Amino acid sequence: MEMSKVHWPSRLETTVLTMMVIAMLVVLTVIIWSYDLVFQFVVGTLLGLHTGT
Repeated sequence: MEMSKVHWPSRLETTVLTMMVIAMLVVLTVIIWSYDLVFQFVVGTLLGLHTGT
């Protein structure tokens, strides 16, 4: 009875939302990776550990 009231997403909605989640994961991964590189450079430079790579 209760299951008949549930709106199940269509196959297209599921595919689109899945692609949006994957795209956001890629974007956030690149952002966090770039922050990591910047902080690694700054901290390495401040501590005299920066080797130029």
